[in-house]
Amino acid sequence: MGYTTLTVIPGQVWVSGNFLTADTLNATATPTVRINDGALPAAALDSADFITEFGDSFRAINYLPDGAFHFAAFRSGTVSCPVGVRTEPVRSWYVLPAGAALEAVRDTTVPDTRSGHSLKVTGAVGCTSVRLGTYLPPGVTTLAQLGTVVFSIYLYNGTGVSITPDLEITTSAVEGDEGNLNSPVTIAGTACASGAWTRVSYTIDTASISAAAWKRGAHLALIVTAGGGVMDLAGDYVSIAQAALDQTALSASWTPVVQQPNPFAPGLQLPWPGAVATIPDGWLYCNGAAVSRTTYRRLFDVVGTAYGVGDGSTTFNLPDLRGGMPVGAEVSGSSQSRLELELSGCGTTNASTTLTVTSTANLRTGMGVFHANIPAGATILSIVSATSVTLSATATATASPVTVRFSQMGTADPEVIGAAGNQLPVPHRKVAFTLSGCSTASSTILTVPDVTSLACGMVVDCTGVPAGTTITAFVTATTVRLSAAATAPASGLSATFRVDAAESEQWAQYEHLQRNPTILVSWSGAAPDTTLQMQAGLSSLIRKGWTVSGTGITSGTYVTGISPGSPDDFNITPGTTGAAPGAFPAGSDLTFSGTSVTPAATAGTGPRMVAQNWMIKY
Repeated sequence: MGYTTLTVIPGQVWVSGNFLTADTLNATATPTVRINDGALPAAALDSADFITEFGDSFRAINYLPDGAFHFAAFRSGTVSCPVGVRTEPVRSWYVLPAGAALEAVRDTTVPDTRSGHSLKVTGAVGCTSVRLGTYLPPGVTTLAQLGTVVFSIYLYNGTGVSITPDLEITTSAVEGDEGNLNSPVTIAGTACASGAWTRVSYTIDTASISAAAWKRGAHLALIVTAGGGVMDLAGDYVSIAQAALDQTALSASWTPVVQQPNPFAPGLQLPWPGAVATIPDGWLYCNGAAVSRTTYRRLFDVVGTAYGVGDGSTTFNLPDLRGGMPVGAEVSGSSQSRLELELSGCGTTNASTTLTVTSTANLRTGMGVFHANIPAGATILSIVSATSVTLSATATATASPVTVRFSQMGTADPEVIGAAGNQLPVPHRKVAFTLSGCSTASSTILTVPDVTSLACGMVVDCTGVPAGTTITAFVTATTVRLSAAATAPASGLSATFRVDAAESEQWAQYEHLQRNPTILVSWSGAAPDTTLQMQAGLSSLIRKGWTVSGTGITSGTYVTGISPGSPDDFNITPGTTGAAPGAFPAGSDLTFSGTSVTPAATAGTGPRMVAQNWMIKY
């Protein structure tokens, strides 16, 4: 050919979103050859001699990713392109019809013998225009921001008449925000004869567009105006192939820039200071809002309708992290080892709320309970014994031995909420549960199914019990003494027991109350007496080392242990100081204390919780 001054440039610019395929690997190995002095006439590019000598190396993509229309980049079959929607029949290239929906398909027809495929778009009655375009991400436009660049592409005109497609360039007014666009710039095209391939070229002066806007990324779209037999008939069509973006005027100091992967891929979620009202450009609040599927297309391609379908067609919902805290996901549909407990050998009695378990050591009230024979939404109401709990719902059938699952967080099934992106309801720190089958008399005694999980100081809400009444002492394993007398005898009642404190402090207060029970006791009458007794079933309420106070008890007395031969006996030191009060008489109750500090319901007593905004990259 006689040309001696050539510049060889790598044949593929890698950007976020590129797919690794055999075609892209081949493109990487195929360089672009540029004639630096610009003396080569445009017509020579299509001459048989030039193609023979340089072949695909000259046509390899320079600054334009996905410009070669690789086979692997096409969607299979015919793709419907709705009116007003950017539809991508081939990776990174979209069809945007106006007036009527069109169809697009991969075509093996190409302008010469070089490899590749073309995108064929067929017209339809009512079509007024169609845009065939691509999006240049900031990484590409930044590489080609100096001087002018030339966008060129082959177009086949199958409309029957000559057409002149213009090039429309649209840039963002704000980085990453395709909903805030500058006015488009239009560059006039050249005529394309019917029934032939024409390579159309457009010279883009990036400075005149606005260098800053160009660097934020740009949409390049060929506009084919329909009407009068052009793309408004079912037999009309146009095809495009072999696009390129070449830089023709370079600064003398220009050097290639290595494109780095975008560390902030669409869908990334990060916290943002709650005290700062405005989040950065390119991000949206994680507030569950419905946003445009077109404007935020790249984010929609990633999250789809995982957080909500929006209006079902034009919008989708963002994730909602308001008042939420992210938790590491586990695999949905299998054992959630960090979100649930599994206990085997459990059994339920038909038409009963009692669940027998192997151990209640790691269970607590409020945990969700899951098994086929246990109604959805069931929770643990109370811990009855070391091997039994009361459920909030009646089991439907006998099931023993079986594996029952208990939720560590909330009442929703961990095997559903454990999947990435699913909502995880966290239980309130509110302490309130209901026991059925309670009975009252015209006295301060309330009969309950079991005192396990109750605590002295809890408020009792029950028919016939005055408002604000609290538990003052444990009398037996099924009776408690109240601070006020019930108004009348009644049985079969449901009583709710709650902790009267700020919700954020209720659980800590509840644990404190459980470590400070008041229990009716008796001793032998010998003075001093170091072995005392309580009613059967109450010894589980106290622990070795707890302090003891009450009438006849010396200051500093503490529990030295539970008698192994008689589990209702317990030992104290130094011993009682007076005569025996009798066999569990009124006034013989002692107060046991596992802690002397009541958690204060005030700020500053624990770790601070700082409210942060959460945002998602689009």
